[in-house]
Amino acid sequence: PEGVTNIPAHAFLDAGALREVELPTTLTSIGMYAFRNCRSLEDPVFPEQLTNIGGYGFYNCTTLVNPVYPENLTTIGEYAFAYCTAMEAAELPDSVTSIGARAFWNCTSLSSFRYPLNWATAGARYTHDSEGVFDGCTSLTVVTVPEGVTSIPAYAFLTAGYLETVELPTTLTSIGERAFYKCSELKDLKMDETHIAVIGSYAFYNCTQLQEIDPPITLTTIRDHAFANCSALENIYLSPAVTTIGGGVFDGCTAVTVYCEDQTTALTYCQNNQIPYVIR
Repeated sequence: PEGVTNIPAHAFLDAGALREVELPTTLTSIGMYAFRNCRSLEDPVFPEQLTNIGGYGFYNCTTLVNPVYPENLTTIGEYAFAYCTAMEAAELPDSVTSIGARAFWNCTSLSSFRYPLNWATAGARYTHDSEGVFDGCTSLTVVTVPEGVTSIPAYAFLTAGYLETVELPTTLTSIGERAFYKCSELKDLKMDETHIAVIGSYAFYNCTQLQEIDPPITLTTIRDHAFANCSALENIYLSPAVTTIGGGVFDGCTAVTVYCEDQTTALTYCQNNQIPYVIR
């Protein structure tokens, strides 16, 4: 009823016959496991005041197709929509700042993701090496990061193993730790028109289809193992602006050649680590 602000944890857990739910306009939070395993539930109409969807909130709601997320939503908890196998789109509002680990895990029909402008935190539990937000999203092959975004958060697309193309905005200045970790199908990534200054540790680790990377001249810092195990990587140009290169950045990059300038950090790094290079 109207006046309710929170649906408590486990409220409708395993209510497998539940088809429709009318949510009050006063609702601000949906608790953990609130609608887990509601396998007949149709897309709810989320009220505009809703700010938080708790962990496992709609886990295994296999009949959700295209929920419309309210403009005040800020937090999506871990596993919140995992195994929503009919879900086709996650058109998130710019108000979203936090998306939990495996929030959309195994949403195998999900082909469209709207990247929120204010996304700052992505949950992950890489102790198991496969707990990114979009792990198992077999239909999510293209993501566009919109203009205005300056940073891709750590773990954002960790183990998004079917992602092939990422379009980056000119406003981008940093890529967080493990942001594209083990995106093993990623092959189309253009950086040259961005303003990236920092690439985080393990950011592109094991992106085994990447053949060429074109960092912008604004790049100054590449942290540990950023491109390690990118076994198809052939060419990368590092400008004189690059002054910090972490350990093992090109470990396992058996085909790589670094193009660089004389008397630069990049050249010294290549010489000290037996990495093939060409002085431009």
